[in-house]
Amino acid sequence: MEVKINFDSLKRAIHNNPAKVKQGALVFMRDSINTLWRGINNTPPWRLGSNGGGVPVSLVRGGNLRKSHNKEIQPFESKIWVNEAKAPYAKYVHGGTYKMSSRPWLSFIKEAMSPNIRAYQQRFLRDIVEALAKK
Repeated sequence: MEVKINFDSLKRAIHNNPAKVKQGALVFMRDSINTLWRGINNTPPWRLGSNGGGVPVSLVRGGNLRKSHNKEIQPFESKIWVNEAKAPYAKYVHGGTYKMSSRPWLSFIKEAMSPNIRAYQQRFLRDIVEALAKK
C-alpha cells in the first residue's frame, strides 16, 4: 500500500478548486509572515557580543531599524524587508563589516520560527487534501 503525491496531483487540485487553493495559500502566507513579524518585533534585541535575537537596537539611532521593517502578503509570495531609505545602514548591521560582526536578525528569526511555519504549511496541505476529498 502506498500514498503517492506528485506534481500532477497538485496541478489537478489547483485546477479543480483554484479558489480554495488560493485562499488556503493566502491564509498560510498571512499566518507565516505575521509569525515572523511578531518574532522580529517581540524577540529581545540582538546585543553586540551575543548570538541571536531580534532587531538590534542602536542607542544612537533610537529604534529606527526596528521601525523601518515592511511586510507584504500575497497568496503565493510574502516578504518582510527593511526599507533602506529609513535605515541605510541595515545591510551592514545584518551582514557585518570588517570592523563589526554580523547580526543577521532576519535569518535568526526565520530559523527560530520555522517550526511554526512548518505547522502552518501542514495545515495548508491538509486543507487542500480535504477539499479534494469532498469533490
